[in-house]
Amino acid sequence: MSEMPIGMRNDECGMLNESPAASRHPLEKGDEGTEQSKGELIMELSKLSLERLEGVDERLKAVVIECAARCKFPFNVSEGLRTVEQQREYVRQGKSRTMHSKHLTGKAVDLYPLSMDRKLVDWSRFEELADLMFQVASDQGTDIVWGGNWKTFVDKCHFELK
Repeated sequence: MSEMPIGMRNDECGMLNESPAASRHPLEKGDEGTEQSKGELIMELSKLSLERLEGVDERLKAVVIECAARCKFPFNVSEGLRTVEQQREYVRQGKSRTMHSKHLTGKAVDLYPLSMDRKLVDWSRFEELADLMFQVASDQGTDIVWGGNWKTFVDKCHFELK
């Protein structure tokens, strides 16, 4: 498993923060989810991740929630809807290249796969998470785009409506 301690930068995901003051951190207190149900490990989004989906387009929100229910490993929502001020700061810091981000309209989310103990980002699972997101989106008749497929600014944590 290729895991990176919280707070370290990985250039493949433009929104992993270098410091909590700069912007939202991919893992924060409250990112824990449900551990057990009837003796079986189940995955669901933490309360904090669900709060981060507030203001996100209902179609994308439904895909993320269903993906969490089907996923065999935990993941969190690090960001959904963004303010113009947040976006401006991300562009200034080089974490984004546009002031036309779909985060501004609630049509994008950033997701991070986690280690089973939820303490580390599991960088080896972005493709697996993307595959499941595409499957769930297809099942729901929703077209999505994954930032991991971008050629000029690869952003593996980013998913948006097409």
